[in-house]
Amino acid sequence: MNNHLQGILSKGYVLFPKALFEEQMILNQQAKGHFEAFVLVLTHVNYSQTTCCINGYSFECRRGESILTLNHWAEIFGWNRNRTRYFFRRMFDEGFIERLVNPYTTHIRIPDYDLLTGKSERIPSKPEADSGEFDIFWDAYHEITERQKLNIGRAKREWKKLSSEEKKLALDNINEYYFHLSDIKYCLQQPIIYLIKPLLMSTLINPHDTELEEVILSACMMEREAMPLIADKLRPEMFYEEKNLEIYAALQAMYRAGKSIDLITVRDELGARGKLDAVGGPFALTRISGQVASSAHLEYHVLILRQKFVRREMRLGFHKLLASATDETIDIADTLVDAHALLDRLENECGTTDHLRSMDQLMEDTFAQVEMRVAAARMGSQESLPDLPTWILSLRAGNVEIWSSLPPVLR
Repeated sequence: MNNHLQGILSKGYVLFPKALFEEQMILNQQAKGHFEAFVLVLTHVNYSQTTCCINGYSFECRRGESILTLNHWAEIFGWNRNRTRYFFRRMFDEGFIERLVNPYTTHIRIPDYDLLTGKSERIPSKPEADSGEFDIFWDAYHEITERQKLNIGRAKREWKKLSSEEKKLALDNINEYYFHLSDIKYCLQQPIIYLIKPLLMSTLINPHDTELEEVILSACMMEREAMPLIADKLRPEMFYEEKNLEIYAALQAMYRAGKSIDLITVRDELGARGKLDAVGGPFALTRISGQVASSAHLEYHVLILRQKFVRREMRLGFHKLLASATDETIDIADTLVDAHALLDRLENECGTTDHLRSMDQLMEDTFAQVEMRVAAARMGSQESLPDLPTWILSLRAGNVEIWSSLPPVLR
């Protein structure tokens, strides 16, 4: 039982006939708020166990459970789909209602149904040992991420879906996931996204090349020409290994501050940042600096490293989109916005839009050419002007005539 419900029931409760509840709700025609909606859910879930069959798939719908669709619940509440979806999302997050795994329909359960209907025990939802494992995970996740503990109800539901091996992976790889997350705002969603695909943690197979990272760092420490070539092309978070990330962050800061870069100054910079031990000490720096003798292929190496970073971001981003796409409590419009934002960000990282001019630049260039035409027309000469399609406009001295906005082939 969650703490909020426990506090409510500690004040006692009154047994009330279900028929009177239903009669009152019919008179009101719609639920005025979340309380009335929850009472309606309470009176519409199964009072006893039944066997259901959908598309040839048979399953049990037990006491306190329901397989009504979101549209059906919206009709019962007298609400639209968005308001109904928001209500259930809040109930899931607070643990008043649980969503069960069912590939064919929306399947929900009120875990405290027996308590709320006069019995003394809660419907068991999982063995006690499993609850202990979840508590360990829950505490470890928030200790590492230093985030507020929220949405425990939904996190428990996702935990229940995992196999024993996946639960072990989830426990073992929190650090791996968190410290390679380029935008920690996603941690505001708590461990939910993390648990939905525990093997997105199995980065484990995330594209990376530790040796290539060290080759790049070596060139930056040993070659004066290296940092000017890559400082604007490579960011610290593009390194997969945490120690390599810290070394490059120090190198980049030194370059932008105009400091001299060599093995000794890099060591001192890391020491000043308190990161020298974290990267392995002076011995590790010496070992890395011996990885390459020339920066001849540095730009190509940086391109490979950027591509591996984009692939990692792509995997993580698509996993999040997959989780959102399968969650009916999340508006599909929001998921589409996230999908477009992800693709835009990945295209920018790949540099696929570098050859395109922005709209501001395009308009500025166009107006500059128009002004040149006007000035030349007034002077009576157009010989030295860049060619502009005659179908766009024709300029006469002191006069601009718009002929057509279509090219000749489309007239």
